[in-house]
Amino acid sequence: MYIHADGNMWLKIRSMWQYAYKHYRDDYDYFHIGGDDHYMIPDNFRYMVSQPKFQQQNNMGKPLFLGGSMTDYPRTDTRYCGGGSGYTLNKAALNTLIEDLFDTHVCRPHYAASDEDRIISHCFQSIGLSCMDTNDDDDEARYHQANAEFHATWTHDTPHVWRAKELLESHNIVSKEMMGQISGTSVSFHLKGKARGVRDRGIRRYHAILNDMCPGK
Repeated sequence: MYIHADGNMWLKIRSMWQYAYKHYRDDYDYFHIGGDDHYMIPDNFRYMVSQPKFQQQNNMGKPLFLGGSMTDYPRTDTRYCGGGSGYTLNKAALNTLIEDLFDTHVCRPHYAASDEDRIISHCFQSIGLSCMDTNDDDDEARYHQANAEFHATWTHDTPHVWRAKELLESHNIVSKEMMGQISGTSVSFHLKGKARGVRDRGIRRYHAILNDMCPGK
């Protein structure tokens, strides 16, 4: 048994993926994981994975590892799916993770650490699978490492965690500025911190606006 703490997040995430594999691997095509401080838009996710870029590979049984790419600093030649926005595995990726990778040394089966997003990315990198570019056809982002307000006002001069310069130079993944950051088919936002004192970090507000529940918005 492990103590509940951010410092052993990887061990908890391992247990969650093992549980999903044991009980649900034949029930769903995709599996998404994220914290209670992120907001996901399922309809947009369904649209994204219905596009040929992802659908064809999924239909062929290839593993897909989907999320918001971040440079694996201080290395710039690798990237990982940032955990803030959550990330997604298809069934083939889940099966590969549990059946082939989880007990290997690169997946650190007994390692207590908080950077679970980096570790799972390193697992998949060991078989040549990187966090996939989930930008839309206009190079607008779908998985967001901060809230909508941050991304809508973001420029390359704004401090940020995903290291846009290195992502472009080493991985050819574009980070547009301001509203160009936000795709019309955005999948998730990381609502880190409290939104103006709101305990749910604004999740209900996002839901209400996106579902036309706020006439005065």
